[in-house]
Amino acid sequence: MTTQFCGLVALLLTACTLNGQSSQVTAGELSAEESFDRFARGILFLTCDVPGSESKQASGVLVSDDGFVITNAHAVEGCRGVTATYMNKAVRRSYSPVLRHYDKPTDTAVLKLPEWNIEHLELATRPVRVGERVYSIGNPRGLEQSISEGIVSGQREEAGVAWIQHSAPISPGSSGGALLSSRGELRGINAFLLKESQNLNFAVPSDALARALSAARARNDNLNYPQIPNAQPPAATLFNSAVSDENNGQLDRAISGYQNFIKFYPDNPNAARAKYNIGHCHYTQQRFDQAAEDFQKVIEGYREEPTLTPQAYFMKGMSLKNFNKEAAVATWKQLVARYPFTDAAVQANEQLRAVGRR
Repeated sequence: MTTQFCGLVALLLTACTLNGQSSQVTAGELSAEESFDRFARGILFLTCDVPGSESKQASGVLVSDDGFVITNAHAVEGCRGVTATYMNKAVRRSYSPVLRHYDKPTDTAVLKLPEWNIEHLELATRPVRVGERVYSIGNPRGLEQSISEGIVSGQREEAGVAWIQHSAPISPGSSGGALLSSRGELRGINAFLLKESQNLNFAVPSDALARALSAARARNDNLNYPQIPNAQPPAATLFNSAVSDENNGQLDRAISGYQNFIKFYPDNPNAARAKYNIGHCHYTQQRFDQAAEDFQKVIEGYREEPTLTPQAYFMKGMSLKNFNKEAAVATWKQLVARYPFTDAAVQANEQLRAVGRR
């Protein structure tokens, strides 16, 4: 068995020999260099204008001479508009395409450019073969028209949707980029990869792209770019809403609001206050055992709150007082020992005097 070590540059520019078998391009196939020279200009750089955020970037593939571009559905979600940039060496032209098709289950979207007679890629019609050589061309991490090489690793199906699994490396920004066969056919468009894995990359196959293109041609009107519901309200809005509910006596609703705030914003400075307020709501509801647990969570917080932590000790004692006076006395004594110069310690001493345990 013969092996040959290839350095990084050699991996990119030449073929390695492994186990005596050559991975050279065979007759009728295109090399990576030839594929790039012939087809890279058909891959567009897509920029999505996202409200209140930096723009996000993706790729798109020209698939017709009358300006239809196929990309992923997730690449156009949340956009106020999209800019499609055509790149051919020093030539760059930017367009504002319209959306003609969007299908989330198959992760396909079709854009329409205003220009005609554009060079484009042809969709593959022959069946994909596991083991065949493929090239990926896209804009990973904003690196325009990057090419990588791999093979078709498998054909997968999930929830009735078909995917091409392949090993040509992709990254964020590659979404919507071309997956080419070594004969220059558009096998599919890259869609996603499995993180913390080695080259488990997936593309939408060409038959799904053909259906998407047909649906786009059948439309005479344009679609609005799909918007993503804001599942995470602003921190101040969520916290203040819960406080308002508590002040208005809607305690169950307030507890739910505080819990959502902690879920969405666990590191927010008000997270400890939200935990404390949950305890206060339970105390008001006379759910003293639950309130004692809530105040203990504040005490055990990963950071000490100068005012809140002593007050949590005091309120834990007040909760325990209703079903375990000895534990309440012990809690107040802890408070006085640890935080002797706080208002909470003054309140605790008053309670200890009241029960004759100073």
